[in-house]
Amino acid sequence: MKSLLIAVAAAGSLMVTGAAAAATGAELAASKGCGTCHAAEVKKVGPAFKDVAAKYKGNADAQAKIATMLKEGKGHPKVAGSDDEIKALAGYALAGGK
Repeated sequence: MKSLLIAVAAAGSLMVTGAAAAATGAELAASKGCGTCHAAEVKKVGPAFKDVAAKYKGNADAQAKIATMLKEGKGHPKVAGSDDEIKALAGYALAGGK
């Protein structure tokens, strides 16, 4: 019984840790400074996220292409982050900043 209780507690702590560690696209964009150059609806220094979404609409490779641009700094300043963070940022841009 004691080992079952420990296993349940460990599983619960992993679920809470995983949920806390997963930031939303908006949170990542804010923490990485994307708002300095981009907004959801209007062009700033860079295109609006809604315009990025429109440009890549229907392109199955769009998320990978944008993630590569962010990671390697080709066509966009390099963004520091894990592969998962970069992928989430690309997804956020493709969702029009929503």
